[in-house]
Amino acid sequence: MSETVAQSKANGEADVVEWRTLINGATARRPEPVQAQTFLRRYKTASQAVELGCADGNFYVVKALRNDVQQGRMVFNDQVAARLGALLNAPVPEVALVEITAELIAANPDKKEQMGHMLSGTAHGSLRIEGVTERINSFDHPD
Repeated sequence: MSETVAQSKANGEADVVEWRTLINGATARRPEPVQAQTFLRRYKTASQAVELGCADGNFYVVKALRNDVQQGRMVFNDQVAARLGALLNAPVPEVALVEITAELIAANPDKKEQMGHMLSGTAHGSLRIEGVTERINSFDHPD
């Protein structure tokens, strides 16, 4: 093996190790999810978010994974955009990771009006802010 190829391979392996170190470090600093406790309502929007009462005493508008590839991207994008916005001092709500149990979904199983469309696990939650819009009850997207 030539010295250039060996050096390139060594650099590539070093890059992989560096990424693993960064990812492991970030994972270790990940905030603990808050536990969802109470279903309050479902928003009839494209993301099909729900409002949940959580163990920390706050209410969050939550987007969780569904059997829908696009939803995973929405959840990820919302979490990243909100955290970046906060770092930039943009007017974004506080966000949290919200843990949704299978039991909470089973207790609110209706797929059209409750949580039956969601998968259990860690979800994206935005702290509910009262009085943001007068249109909140008029959101209605067709299925």
